[in-house]
Amino acid sequence: MTSKFILYDNILKCCDNTQDEYWKEIIHNCACNKFPKGIKYNNLKRTLYVRSNNVGRIRIETITLPNDPGNCYETLMYVFTHLLGLKSEKDIEKSKKDIETARQQNGIDLNCEWKKLKPRSVKNNILMNFTLSQVDNYKMDKKEVSKLYRLIQLGLQFKKLVSEDFEYDNGVIYSIKGLEFNEKSKFFILTNKQGAISHSASNKPNINHFEKAVDKWAKTVTDK
Repeated sequence: MTSKFILYDNILKCCDNTQDEYWKEIIHNCACNKFPKGIKYNNLKRTLYVRSNNVGRIRIETITLPNDPGNCYETLMYVFTHLLGLKSEKDIEKSKKDIETARQQNGIDLNCEWKKLKPRSVKNNILMNFTLSQVDNYKMDKKEVSKLYRLIQLGLQFKKLVSEDFEYDNGVIYSIKGLEFNEKSKFFILTNKQGAISHSASNKPNINHFEKAVDKWAKTVTDK
């Protein structure tokens, strides 16, 4: 990495707070005004404007960067990991170890059906590991991991995916029925028919709420 095009020294100093080269590169790029997709930065106000997607609901988060490099780093990492869903290879390995540690300490039985697996945090970590494996298999950019994870979560919320669709065994998801890679778009799509949603039926049954949510979510992806 070179400091030739550094614009924001306050952000560059955050590199000293991590030994992970993945995060060092992202922070260095930010210091050169090359932020991850979904982020805009106002240097005069030291403010990040972050477009996040939470199960189909788009939000713009306004976050001020602290002056202290340590606090600034923690703020950036919150944005990268919680709002954008980015993870480094080290983070993913740590996630795997955390699953095993949680299993041993809390007596979690990974050798059960997917629908019976608890707690939710363990299921989410296993699902994130699956999305990473799919992105690797199709040689996609690592940033696609969070997009695929969100798509699967949308499918679960709107009953395009159900527990029986998960081919799961002892801590590993091997495949998800109805989740297919589309060669034309070079991304994944959900092909299952929508099942019954448990909450009360809408007064407008002709509206496909899943399709509306996905369309709204997909627009943010293509706009980035």
